[in-house]
Amino acid sequence: MTNLVFSFDSEDFTSSYAADGILEAAEILREEGIRGCFCMVGLLARQLVAWGRYDVLEALKHHEIDFHTYGHTLHPTICEYTDTEDFATAYAEVMRQESEGIALVKAATGVGRVYAAVPPGDDKSYAAMYAYADMGLPCYADTFADHPDGRGVFFCNLLHFGYVRSWEHICRNHLSADRAFFDELAARKTAVIYNHPNRLRYDDFWDSVNYRGGNHYPFGQWKEAPRTDLETVKANAAEIRALVKNLKADGRFTFKTYAELAAERSGARILKPTDIPAIRASLNENFYPLTAPVSLSISDVFAAALAFLRGDQAFAAGRVYGFLDTPYAITAPVTVSAADVRTAAAAIDPQTFLPAQIAVGDTLLGPADFLYAMLDVLCGAETVTLSPRAQNIDLSDFPLVENPPILAWSVHPPEFTAKWHLKRFPLQAWTMRW
Repeated sequence: MTNLVFSFDSEDFTSSYAADGILEAAEILREEGIRGCFCMVGLLARQLVAWGRYDVLEALKHHEIDFHTYGHTLHPTICEYTDTEDFATAYAEVMRQESEGIALVKAATGVGRVYAAVPPGDDKSYAAMYAYADMGLPCYADTFADHPDGRGVFFCNLLHFGYVRSWEHICRNHLSADRAFFDELAARKTAVIYNHPNRLRYDDFWDSVNYRGGNHYPFGQWKEAPRTDLETVKANAAEIRALVKNLKADGRFTFKTYAELAAERSGARILKPTDIPAIRASLNENFYPLTAPVSLSISDVFAAALAFLRGDQAFAAGRVYGFLDTPYAITAPVTVSAADVRTAAAAIDPQTFLPAQIAVGDTLLGPADFLYAMLDVLCGAETVTLSPRAQNIDLSDFPLVENPPILAWSVHPPEFTAKWHLKRFPLQAWTMRW
């Protein structure tokens, strides 16, 4: 069975009329017995109350409420203000703005917790991911870090799910009963069908006319996008209802929310020193996230090795981190002693970003070099000879992690370079696991 999620980027804080799209989507799913995931912008939550749209808020009580950033495309966007060398500054500003946004969503809807964060378009921020995880959100959707088979990937301490198709695309191409489309969904472990509820009422996006490339109008004095004619609105609603009914009847899908998907992946991940030989053998064969003895990222293994070298007899995997700088790598074989490896391990804090280079005695190692040295020492070696190797995992299945498409999003101002995001997203790959 494929897990199927209906996810809604509920974002337009410029138009009360656009909120009719949220109401329609919520009611269609409720009438069909399905809970959707409505990912709400903080400013929209505030506006729904200001507009008196309690009909919308009441309809949303049937559904899961998630989060779509504080201000969406209000500049500077979350990606723009976190694109800085100083991670601590970026992180602190995310915590400040996004905690306020989540508080607005909770206050308007009455929910006690939100379970997923969704970025606007390609406005991805690695700093925001780490911050959301620390705020207690387990999931991140509309990501470029999901596996091609839709299995869901842990990355930067969040469980990531990619979007597949939008209601707009489905309506435009009349796919509500298309067998090939359903086969595409069923081939995935998890499929997220998404929608922008404002597009159920407008021909264009609200932020295309108000925020593309900058803040074009004073807050509260927005320009309205062209409205969709009522016949098309009715036709789209009929197409969407047919889609939901046909997916229910197909038999290959089970309908889930982000909270339910996160719950399925929860639970302790405990390692013992006796697990190390098998882990070492697996990584010698393929330097890649592990599925045995439990789901493990490379950062998990690194942290476990540090713990066992310090004498711990059990390790509970938890928060992990990647790198802020490009890792060093040896270019010729080197030999180090077990004593020097243990001394170097004692100086490393795994509960922060990992060092890009590690001094082991008089020898400088890259982090992957050092990881293999630790594993060899834990398996009984008194001296370790290391050969040059890649310091990162193979990102063939994740080309957009290696080359994030952040600058492809036309909402960014032309002077935006995404310098630090483009450099640092691939450096978080050590946090990946299934």
